[in-house]
Amino acid sequence: MSKTKEVRRLSKWANKNYPEFQYEYALKLLNGEGTKENKALGIYFMTASACNGYPKAIEYLNTKNSPSN
Repeated sequence: MSKTKEVRRLSKWANKNYPEFQYEYALKLLNGEGTKENKALGIYFMTASACNGYPKAIEYLNTKNSPSN
């Protein structure tokens, strides 16, 4: 599967409120993998994933927001 198709698939499921897909889509957006980098949208989906209780998203946000970073 091409990276662009993968990002479209992730986007579809992320927008349907699936936390794992929100997390994966957020990483793609934050890193510009298979799509244009979009930090604001990436943080939006990472936050949505964390709010939906996805542990990796919670860990990601806790790590990025810690005082040492």
